[in-house]
Amino acid sequence: MSRRIGRRIGSFGPQAGRFAETARWARDLCVCVRLPLFICTLVRVIGARLPIVVVAVSVLISGAALASSLVTESAPTASHARAPQALGVEPSWASGTSSSGRLERFSLEHAMSHVRRLAGRIGTRVRAHSGERKAARYVAARFRSMGYRTDVNSFPVDDDRSRNVVAKWPASARYGIVLGAHMDTVPGSPGANDNASGVAVLLEIARLIAAREPSRWVKLVAFGSEEYGADGRHHVGSREFVERLGARGRRRLAGMVSIDMIADGRPLLTGTSGIGPPVAARNLFRIISAKTNIGLRYITFCDCSDHGPFERAGIPATFLYSGEEPDYHSSSDLPQNLIPGDLRRTGRAMRAFVADVDQRLVQRWRSRG
Repeated sequence: MSRRIGRRIGSFGPQAGRFAETARWARDLCVCVRLPLFICTLVRVIGARLPIVVVAVSVLISGAALASSLVTESAPTASHARAPQALGVEPSWASGTSSSGRLERFSLEHAMSHVRRLAGRIGTRVRAHSGERKAARYVAARFRSMGYRTDVNSFPVDDDRSRNVVAKWPASARYGIVLGAHMDTVPGSPGANDNASGVAVLLEIARLIAAREPSRWVKLVAFGSEEYGADGRHHVGSREFVERLGARGRRRLAGMVSIDMIADGRPLLTGTSGIGPPVAARNLFRIISAKTNIGLRYITFCDCSDHGPFERAGIPATFLYSGEEPDYHSSSDLPQNLIPGDLRRTGRAMRAFVADVDQRLVQRWRSRG
């Protein structure tokens, strides 16, 4: 490229030296402000012919480039900003646009494949046992395949180790909204409804929002050790997550939604345990009721799922739940006994909710009001 431009400059006769100097000046300016190569080439070619014009154009371009560089320096770190593109996914929020209303439909086929993997192929997933470890590996692999930064955080329980799988989109808010579902089961139960169904919804929602506006504001967590264990404790994974937030994190975290036992042929429920701020439950109920015909019901419920430790810490928390059913904590809690239509119903409800998750909602929950 540079040799071709040199030959073109040489054809201008006596003024070639002065024109060449101007072209070199334009080239140096391009390098200094890091302009793209094709712009630099254009500036240098024009500069060889019209030195005065190129000075004016170069000054204008350099000013724009300088402003752009200042904006870039105030943005998230380069590694975070490039992460979605490096994965071949262009974030819809890169230009400041929202994906609300443009999420794909919830896929029952995808969700059922997760249920069959967890409750069929893996089966019983008792906390701190091999089934729970396999489930954690499976969930972590799915999150990573979608582009999420994923950590598996272990903690002691029953003289062994259990784990939470925590996923977030690169450069997302540190203290947004937690969407969670527990992976573990009671002994002897494959746990299709309790709670492969909740994990399946969590994974499918993760797919829908990957690289889109809601992914900036949520953290996805598959909890271990929700069920009671040998030491008589339950909700250990969610309690561990809340404790690791620290005092500042507990003040800053906007809220939490637990998805637990949601495909059993019964009405879909939401609400609180009457312990923490109700803003999350009320907003979830309002959004889903306004955007779907699901018939969501609002109740005050026992401290019976992973929303409990969040409420007890003063964090707005709520749940989606359908109540107990004949296969509850039984060897018959199998994929074929799950109600696929209810799995889709809960997926639709969560899709409607996450499409509305943005900075304003996070701030509203964070204010506890």
